[in-house]
Amino acid sequence: MYAEDNENCPVKSPKMLFEKLHTDCDALFQYLNTNYRQTGQWYNKMPLGKNTLATLMKKISEKVQLSHNYTKRSIRATSITVLANAGIDSTSITPLSSHKYVESLKLMLSDPARKKMPPN
Repeated sequence: MYAEDNENCPVKSPKMLFEKLHTDCDALFQYLNTNYRQTGQWYNKMPLGKNTLATLMKKISEKVQLSHNYTKRSIRATSITVLANAGIDSTSITPLSSHKYVESLKLMLSDPARKKMPPN
């Protein structure tokens, strides 16, 4: 994928989002700042809560008519599986996945459902 010279470019859009995130909050999903015009800051220094994210994931799945409703957990598991399939070792994935122990990550990766994911 490469950047295109238009406002709906799939490369430029996320890049712009990242530039607009509140610098004092390391969460990817942050609350919108309703006082944007006064402050110039697009987002508040507060991450979206787990219930808000769960609702958002459901709405996105329904809106784009995905085969099933994706959850935060399924997205997390998919990300972990993609990293593992790419040959990234478990000790490197563990801190990214919020697992406390490498063993719990390995247990998740040994799940037969993970085998359904195609390799990169």
